[in-house]
Amino acid sequence: MPEQIAKNLTREYWDKLLNDNFSLKGVGWPNWPESYNLIMYKKYLKGFDNVIRYMESAFDFKLNENLKIFEVGSGTGFYTTYFWKAKIKDFTGSDISETSINHLKGKFREYNFLRKDITEKDEFIIKNENSFDLICIVDVLLHITDEERFLKAVSNISSLLKPDGYLILGDAISVYRIKSHSEGSKYTHDTSRNISYMNEVFEKNKLKLLKIFHRNNFFLNKNFDFKHPIFEILYKPYFFLLNGGLSFFRNNNFIGKLVGYPLSLFDSIVTPFQKYSKNSKFLLYKKNG
Repeated sequence: MPEQIAKNLTREYWDKLLNDNFSLKGVGWPNWPESYNLIMYKKYLKGFDNVIRYMESAFDFKLNENLKIFEVGSGTGFYTTYFWKAKIKDFTGSDISETSINHLKGKFREYNFLRKDITEKDEFIIKNENSFDLICIVDVLLHITDEERFLKAVSNISSLLKPDGYLILGDAISVYRIKSHSEGSKYTHDTSRNISYMNEVFEKNKLKLLKIFHRNNFFLNKNFDFKHPIFEILYKPYFFLLNGGLSFFRNNNFIGKLVGYPLSLFDSIVTPFQKYSKNSKFLLYKKNG
């Protein structure tokens, strides 16, 4: 498929998704209602906040009005809100979806938003080389399934960061699987990548991995990163139900809470005993000075 057609299909996919449902349900699990997705994203936010707290204690990093921050894939503005509440002033957000940008411009009028494909080295990339103190990119790279475009994205992200700047990456990173893992033909817009491959690519782009963090999420989202194959077999029926088998509850917020809150509790119990989440993780990188 020609690159231009593939790119347009990607943009059309996200525009349609967010036009139909501009909410966490639209960017999260469409098979579950907003209430379930909100519970899941609150667990994500706790994991994200843990990264920031670690940066504060380990590197004396402070979220303040002097920082220049860039967010790739702002979506519905979930993490944008985090920085807005932290009173960040110099903030630029981007998304491939025009629907996302139009909504966010109206919600965060003091921030700058642009429609951008991070795989393209355009005027924005050239003008903003070595400009940002912190870049956040959450649940974006897994949707760049073409490896050539993925490599371009990492190169562009690195070029935007200042020397000694930080990158917070939230993505479907596999620590236990040896190979990358695709969700299959139904989910061709999703892929996970192995940590060794990620480190190799990022190190070539002057980005050093500092630490891997939980997203405090084991049961609320699809597991793909199993250390022992037997668990993959046992989890398949369970995640079939979550992913599609119970989809007739997709618009029932009461059922979403009834299922989501117990799973959230289980996630909180499991997290202290696990080194890494079995699904998406947060990774903290620093650009070589």
